[in-house]
Amino acid sequence: MTGDLRTILNVHGDGETRAAVSNLLRAEGMRPRDLASADEVLAVLRRPGAEGAGLALVDASLDEAEPLCRALKGGPGHWLPLLLTRSADADPPPSLSALADDVLQRPPDPGPWMAAVRAWLRVGARLSESRAEAGRWREMLEAMEEGLAMVGPDGAIRWCNPALAELLGAEPRDLVGHRLADRASHLIPPGRPWPLDRTLRGGGRLRDEWELGRRWLRSTSAPLRDDRGAIGGAVASLEDVSAEVHLRQRVARVEGEAAAREQQIEQLERDARLYQALAGIDGRPGDRARHRPSMSQALPGFFCDAVEQYGRVLDLRLRRRGYLVEDEPDGSAELTTLAERLADAGAGPRDVVELHALALRQRSSGAQSAKARAFAEEAKVAVLELMGRLAEHYRAGRGAAARPVTAPPGPSPGPSE
Repeated sequence: MTGDLRTILNVHGDGETRAAVSNLLRAEGMRPRDLASADEVLAVLRRPGAEGAGLALVDASLDEAEPLCRALKGGPGHWLPLLLTRSADADPPPSLSALADDVLQRPPDPGPWMAAVRAWLRVGARLSESRAEAGRWREMLEAMEEGLAMVGPDGAIRWCNPALAELLGAEPRDLVGHRLADRASHLIPPGRPWPLDRTLRGGGRLRDEWELGRRWLRSTSAPLRDDRGAIGGAVASLEDVSAEVHLRQRVARVEGEAAAREQQIEQLERDARLYQALAGIDGRPGDRARHRPSMSQALPGFFCDAVEQYGRVLDLRLRRRGYLVEDEPDGSAELTTLAERLADAGAGPRDVVELHALALRQRSSGAQSAKARAFAEEAKVAVLELMGRLAEHYRAGRGAAARPVTAPPGPSPGPSE
């Protein structure tokens, strides 16, 4: 058992009594630290390693016993069990006894006295372990980026970490004793209730998130209950979650765009099937439209110009995709112009497919794999959209699908967006 015992702060008024108590403790394998005054006790407790003390023995007849006990209860030694020792013929005053955890009569009868000291040393050891564990938790909570506070039943801050203090523009010590709702009132829209206030009233765990100007903030609260289940305070958090909310919004926007793109692809695929049917509507074996030369052979200059124009559409769409902005041109106007020129020139399905393949091969050549995949994804949509717009011309009057390839209507315009 000796290994579990810790240093005892032995404070007695006269040296003879102090020495007698110290000898008795040493005989039992304990480690007394003899101190003659309150100043010495407080100085020891402020030094590093003070948690090695197990309890404090204070002579009840000491002139400064009561001020010392009050200082221990509210100062650096508040975690120590405090025992008063008295002589057989002198009871300490009630005001002094009320400050101590126990009052022990000094020897000549050391048996009960030592038993009580051992019991209180075990209590002191457990308190020291709890204090060390609390210190580790405190360090962890103070290192968190989320603002945290422990408040009393009135909402006043008892403790807060540096993250919350920084959010409120103050030092942690300056916030203690102030109501969190009052000090953080500028961080919540007027009239909006704090989750903390509702927790203190109703006892539930609550969470709320709100926008304030260009910032998003989140607060959570959970009740602290005493042994009887009554609310004795709460733990509250407050943090700036603007980056998280903006990321969620961006993900939702991209997912929405992806869903819209899927719908667009389905519609364009239907248009492409219709276009192919309309383009070959007179599909007799001798039909000139089925046996005419490809546009790349019949009109190589026009075809190369169309390939370049289609490539510009892919460039615009890839740039818009990279910037993720609404006002960036997407090449739709240029694609419409290209569709009109191809329809007037009598382009067939294989001409569009050949144009698409050549433009995609040119743009993907030498590009990194991620960029090449992006070009392919954009080109898949663009070619279906081009076919769909051609289908609109053929719906109106079959366009030039059954006509021989004619001279192109003129040079391609520059980028229209």
